[in-house]
Amino acid sequence: MNAIGDALLHPGDASFGPKVEVLIVYNSNPVAVAPNSAKVAAGFAREDLFTIVLEHFQTDTADYADLILPATTQLEHLDAHKSYSHTHVMVNLPAIASVGESRANTEIFRGLARAMGLTHPALFESDEELAPKAFRWDDPALAGVTWDTLKTKGWAQLKLAEALFAEGGFCTP
Repeated sequence: MNAIGDALLHPGDASFGPKVEVLIVYNSNPVAVAPNSAKVAAGFAREDLFTIVLEHFQTDTADYADLILPATTQLEHLDAHKSYSHTHVMVNLPAIASVGESRANTEIFRGLARAMGLTHPALFESDEELAPKAFRWDDPALAGVTWDTLKTKGWAQLKLAEALFAEGGFCTP
C-alpha cells in the first residue's frame, strides 16, 4: 500500500511484472490514506485500469471505481482482530443480518473464485474456517486461549507487557 501510486503508474517490465490492469480495493481508502496522494489519484484515474471497490460509503477511492460492491459493516460479519500494539485479541460476531445486498468481503471473493472456475479448496473456506487461522495458536502470548473461548467471551488479553515497545526492542533496525 505504501507504493500503490508507483505500482499503478508502472508500465510493467520483467523486474516489476505485468502492468496492473485490474484492482480490487477493500478495507481501505488508498486515494485518501496512501503516501503521495497525487500519484495515487493519477494511478486510479487511468482509463485502462478496471477498479472494483468493496465499500459502504462513497469514499475518495470509490469515486474512481468502475464497479462498487456493497460490503458489510462489522455489525454484519464474522471477523478476528489481532493486536495493533495493544494487548487483546477479539472476535467480531455478527450482530445483525447483512443489510440490503451487502456481502462480506470473503463472500465476494468466494463468489469471484467460483465465477473464475478456480478450484483450490482454500478459496472456498467459510468465515468460520478462516477466522481462527488469523491466530498462531502456538504463540505463548495466546496460551490458554481457544477459538471457542474467544467466540464465547469475545476477547482475550494476550500474555504481553502492557507497553511492549516502551523501551524499543523493535524487530527492525
